Amino acid sequence: MTSRFILLLSLILILVSCAGSDSQMVYGGARSSRYGIRPFPDPEEWSSMVKSIAKDTDAVSPALIWIVGEIVSDKGESLCRLNFPGDEALSENVLFSTYDENEVFLDLFDRKGIEVFLQVEPGDGDIEDLIRLVLDKYGDHPSVVGFGVDLEWYRIKGTDGWGSRADDQTAQKWESLVRSYNDDYRLFLKHWDARWMPPQFRGDIIFVNDSQEFSSLNAMKEEFRVWGDIFYPNMIFIQTGYEADRELWSTLEDPVEDLSRLLTEDLKQQYGFFWVDFTLQRIF
Repeated sequence: MTSRFILLLSLILILVSCAGSDSQMVYGGARSSRYGIRPFPDPEEWSSMVKSIAKDTDAVSPALIWIVGEIVSDKGESLCRLNFPGDEALSENVLFSTYDENEVFLDLFDRKGIEVFLQVEPGDGDIEDLIRLVLDKYGDHPSVVGFGVDLEWYRIKGTDGWGSRADDQTAQKWESLVRSYNDDYRLFLKHWDARWMPPQFRGDIIFVNDSQEFSSLNAMKEEFRVWGDIFYPNMIFIQTGYEADRELWSTLEDPVEDLSRLLTEDLKQQYGFFWVDFTLQRIF
């Protein structure tokens, strides 16, 4: 066997190996909420932080999980407060802000090439109503690429803070409605327990894990590896950087770059890495 043939065979094996893997950091960025970071960064500051995270994680696109609906309590009821104006008479269990807290940010993200998933903490608000309200309002922004539901805050009454599960039929309806606005839009569902996700239906849903309070970096890595295996081949998002785990990630020389590599090196599908806003000021 000639050395030229051996070299050619080696190159073929390398190419086949690369072609057979769908693993890729598609999105790198942060989660944004009005309650998670103070003072709230201005549009340019958000852009700078998100692009820095995307660069450190070698992500294809800088991205944000941008919360537009927060859960609030009123006389024992769980409502969703959307942070833009609207008519409360048209939607049960939904409140609105007196001014738009998102438009100026999305305008800049449009220009900067930052991709945005608009998320709600629904409470007892009807998810289909919330999808319509949010995407009717912001669906014309090129930066908007999807809609997300945090199941921890979905019909939370009587769940001991875990929220309600999404069944197959319900998840399929939500995804169909989101994609009726734009066939390229993606729905994400978020929780720390895979049992809260639809048991069978997968569609093109992105499954987001926001687990925290780990005993070690290896335990953290194993959590997200198992999550990836459960929902393969669907894309998954890792939402991390919590204060509860600061003793772990703060030991890393570069928390964003090093943690993102550690948590994703065993994943087989496409994925995104999002640093939670609670500790963004500790890494910038």
